[in-house]
Parts: sequence; structure tokens; C-alpha cells
Amino acid sequence: MSARAPLRMEAAPRGGDGGVGAVAGLSKRYFYKLMGNVATFGSRVVVQAVVPRALGPASYGDFLFLTNFFTRLVGFLSMGSAMALNNKVSQRPTETGLTTFYACFVLLTSSVTVAFVGVSYVLSVEDWLWPGQARFFVYAAAVWAIFVWGGQVVNGVADACGLTVKSEMARVWLAPLTAGLAVILMVLGVLNQTTVFVYYYLTLGCLSALLMVLLERAGHRLFDRVLLAPHRIQSYVHEFYVYCHPLIVYSAVSFVTGVGDRWILQVFSGSVEQGYFGLAAQIGAVCFLFTGTMTPLISREYSVAAGQHDIALMAKLFRRYVPVLYAVAAFLAVFVLSQADRVVQLFGGAESDGAVIPMAIMALYPIHQTYGQLSGAVFYATGQTALYRNIGVLSMVLGLAVAYVVIAPRSAGGLDTGAIGLAVKTVILQIVTVNVQLYYNARLLGLRFSRYLAHQVACVATLAALGWVARLGVQWIDPQLGVVATLLVSSVLYTAAIAGVALAAPSILGLTRRDASLAIGTAKRVLTAR
Repeated sequence: MSARAPLRMEAAPRGGDGGVGAVAGLSKRYFYKLMGNVATFGSRVVVQAVVPRALGPASYGDFLFLTNFFTRLVGFLSMGSAMALNNKVSQRPTETGLTTFYACFVLLTSSVTVAFVGVSYVLSVEDWLWPGQARFFVYAAAVWAIFVWGGQVVNGVADACGLTVKSEMARVWLAPLTAGLAVILMVLGVLNQTTVFVYYYLTLGCLSALLMVLLERAGHRLFDRVLLAPHRIQSYVHEFYVYCHPLIVYSAVSFVTGVGDRWILQVFSGSVEQGYFGLAAQIGAVCFLFTGTMTPLISREYSVAAGQHDIALMAKLFRRYVPVLYAVAAFLAVFVLSQADRVVQLFGGAESDGAVIPMAIMALYPIHQTYGQLSGAVFYATGQTALYRNIGVLSMVLGLAVAYVVIAPRSAGGLDTGAIGLAVKTVILQIVTVNVQLYYNARLLGLRFSRYLAHQVACVATLAALGWVARLGVQWIDPQLGVVATLLVSSVLYTAAIAGVALAAPSILGLTRRDASLAIGTAKRVLTAR
């Protein structure tokens, strides 16, 4: 692990108008992100309640195994360049050549991804790469990963161009349509592995197309009307290479280890255990939804501040938003942890009982994933990609070795713990890696590492206690309530208890006294409105 990379930045005076303006603007965009996330959260909950039940643990496990493979492959081929694009567009939003060049890169990467599948079948290595998987679904998963990546690229450009409000409103309008389509397919009895892929193509494609229209109407053309000159192409290739080349090794190791974890689980434990782990990971991803989509917004502000050599503003943004977003992720994740058995019953049905323990463990993953995303944004914005690579490579290589030990059968020297072992390994490694990143970022930004470490422990411990109290409270009120009613009543008790903590000790949730006062004032205005 290398020492901190030197940065040529000078600290600006704290509390300047620029910092206040940036935080105020970010708060507005966060409000609209929150609206979009609420709508998307509801849609994702519906889809997540429909798809695993329709497919069953084995088919759902195959779906997740293949989509994970190609998501990792596309991530390897893109080498973190999407984050580089967002940073550069944030600083040069009117330079159409950037997005035109990257569109060509997207087409090239997509072609290589599909060609990889074809070559694998020509070389007859498909049974080793994707054991027990049909060729049609392998190709379908490759196309799915391209759709997902393309959507992330377009959404990142929209945020980088300051179109967060319009893009989030588009998500709000599309969310009920996507959820409704999933329910219709289920009611018609046609929801299977094939139609699930078609469903995702339609929903992802519609959102990307709508965002592209919004960008065009706002004057941000994604493509030049003429071909890029050779010297401009050479310049962009060099610019992206300088930014991304430290991540080539990182991307390669991330691909091998990310695919390796799930491949080991598939080979030694089978599709059903894959389905259990995948269901747990997907519910965790829903918990991460609220905080994950804030990353592009904060990354944009980090990039702008870094371009102005304003470390003080970066520190202010970190102090203001990272603890509270950590608390938001913990709020959702700890509730899932405390209700893991009921959440599995709701989303997976009786066939997925084996996912309860993995679900309880993986519920903790999005909490520190939030820190990882936001700390990673600091590394990207300040160009410390080499340090980011070193931390990540070390943790991933160690993680793959641990994955083999916990998943492999005892006859092969492992512990034979299946989805549970992979969940434990994933969460523990995430916590350790994120806090190593946090240590270096705290040094860079002049923050106290111990303060943020203590906040992590205090926040989760407090919320876990409240989650357990809410669970016991429902049992005291009516132990015969159904699953949905129990979750609703528990969520009300849990939220009310956390509201009390926000008023009594707001710092535990990353808030200030002023935040709490503003929340009380807003609540009073809403309740007294006629």
C-alpha cells in the first residue's frame, strides 16, 4: 500500500461564499434526487417482490450469476472511465467532443463484450466459464450489462451537466410504469427468465432515451454532427489514459475477484445457494439506492472543488454529507437486518427460507458501501487513482482467497458454508477496506479519522437497538399480524424511535441541531396546513 500521493492544492479559506453556494446547490439537487429515489425505491420493491418469486431460487440464481459476470466484464473493459468522463464533463460541460469520443468508446466496448461470448463458444470454454448455462441467456446477460452501463453513463452525464432536477423527474414519472409492467407480466403468467431480460431492456432503454432527449433539449448535445479529427481523438485517448491507466490493474483484479467469488459459489454450492446470496445482495442494493445516486452529485462538487484547488470546500462537503448519508443507509439496512426473515418471506417466498441468514448479514453491506462510494469519489476527483488501486487490489486478492476457504467443501480444504460464508466475507472485507480508504482521505482533507470511525459504530449500534425494540413492539401489539402488516407496523415504530434520536442526539445520525430544528419546523407546517 503506497503512501499518500502528493497533491498540488492550496487550502482556501473556510466558510467562503463559494462553499455555501456549493452546499446550497447540492442540497437542492439532493432534494430532487431524493424524490427520484423514493419513486425508484417503490418501483424496485415491487420488481424485487415479483421477479425472485416468479423465477424461483435456482433460475434466479442463474440470472444473477450471469448478470454479475458481465457487469464485472464491462466494468473491467471500461476501467473506471465513466467516472473520469463525469469529472471532465463537470469541468467542461460545453465540450461536446468529450461525449462524442466516449460514445465511440461505448460502442467499441459493447462490441468487444459480445465478441467475447462468441469467441468463448468457438474455443469451447463456455462450460468452464458459465457452468450449466444456456447460450441464449449468456448472450442476453451480456446485452443486459451493456444496457446497465450505458444507462449509468447517460445518467452521470446528466448530473455532470447540472440536469439533476429534470433527470430525477423523468425517473419519478417512469417508476410506476416500470413497476406496473412487472406486475402485468406476473399476472399474465409470462414472467420467466427470457421475459425478465426483455423487461429490463425496455425499462433501461426507455430511461436512457429520455435522459438523452433532456440533454439535447438543454443544449448538451451528446454527439458532434461531424467526425472527430484524428488529433482530437489522440488527445482524448491520452487524457483518459493518463486518468485511468492506474486503474487498469485494479479493473482486472476487480473482474477476476468479483467473478471468482460467484463462480466459486456456483461450482461448489450450485444455483440455489447462488439464488440465496443473490436475493440478499439485491435487497441490499435496494437499501443502497437512496445514497448511491447521491454519489454523482457529490463527485461533481468534489471535481469542481479539486479543479479550483479548494481542499477546504472538499472537506466541508465531506463533513456535511458523508455522515448523514451513512446514517440514511444504516436506517434502511438495519431495519432489513432486524426483519430479515419477514423480508425474505415477502420477496422470495417459502422457497427462499435459506436466504434469511445471508440476508441478515448482507443487510450491513450497503452501509459501508456508502462510505466506499463517497470516499472513492475523493480519490477520483483528486487524481489519487494509484492509491485507490493499491488499496482495492490488496483487499480483493485477499477476499478471493477467503472466499475459496469459506465456500469450498471440506474435501477441498474449505469450510463449506455456501451463501452464508460468502456474505460474511463480503461484509467484513468491505468494512476493513472502506476504513482504510477513509484513513487516507481524512489525512488529505484535514479531518479526524477517529471521529468518523466512532460515528460508524455509534450509529449502527443505536439503530440496531431500535430495530430490535420495534420488532419486540410488534410482537407485543399483535403477534398474529401478517407479514406485510408486521413490516408496516415495525417500520412506523422504528421510524418514530429514530425521530426521537434525531431530536435528542442528532449527531448520531450525522445531523446538527439546526438540521433537527428545520425538520421540526417543516413537520409543524405540514401538520398545521389546511
